Amino acid sequence: MKSQAWLHGLVAATVGGFSGALESGITLIVVAPETFNLNAGLKKTLFTMLIFSLLSGAKCAAAYLKQSPVPPVWTQETETVVQQTTVTKSSKPVDAVTSGLPDSTKGDS
Repeated sequence: MKSQAWLHGLVAATVGGFSGALESGITLIVVAPETFNLNAGLKKTLFTMLIFSLLSGAKCAAAYLKQSPVPPVWTQETETVVQQTTVTKSSKPVDAVTSGLPDSTKGDS
């Protein structure tokens, strides 16, 4: 269960980095509209946004790994217990119904 929570945090950090970098692409359009725009420079804008997203996602994933390193792998050791039962023979027959009752409650059969 710990590794599932750790993986969830790693994915969340990476996705947060990706989405944060997409804002950089919009900033590029505002700062340099002649080079990065949604018309002739669309391919260049999208490629730059992709590169920013990958770098920012990797940076956020690395920061998460620094804070929460990979959890250890837990192995479960099992122990086998062998129980020895001793059976003794009795010369008297034992009635299954009354064998666990005290002598005063046993009926005369």
